[in-house]
Amino acid sequence: MLATVKHMEQQGRSINRYDPDSQLSLLNKQGFLENADPTLIKVATMSKEMSKLTDGAFDPTVLPLLALYKNVRQGGALPNREKIDRALSHIDYNSVIIDGNTIRYAKPGMGMTLDGLGKGGELEGRMESHELIVACGLLVLAIGLVVDDAI
Repeated sequence: MLATVKHMEQQGRSINRYDPDSQLSLLNKQGFLENADPTLIKVATMSKEMSKLTDGAFDPTVLPLLALYKNVRQGGALPNREKIDRALSHIDYNSVIIDGNTIRYAKPGMGMTLDGLGKGGELEGRMESHELIVACGLLVLAIGLVVDDAI
């Protein structure tokens, strides 16, 4: 269990949008990233797949809109329609291009947050035990636990 948590911390560094030195932060600043960490590639790919499955209801490229509303939480005024429309024009999961170990945005001004799937992506394929419960923020993952007469 400790090894799983340690692995999650190490690998999660590449997808942490709050860390200005993370690969995701670099991608968001530059609009492209070569030699991306496999974890970033994996979680970005999973996020694009989830976007497709939900017809865009889940979209990791919502970061420009989140950034716009961050100012509101810090005491600013609500954004006007023009600013909202500008942010919305940068949200498009289909414009995230993943080619081998390179990720790039097809539109300038895009940005991703992988908060929605990052923790689950870290846990997938990392289970070393047949019975395990891991809590990561609001995500709780239970594997191999069977409760007799649960109802």
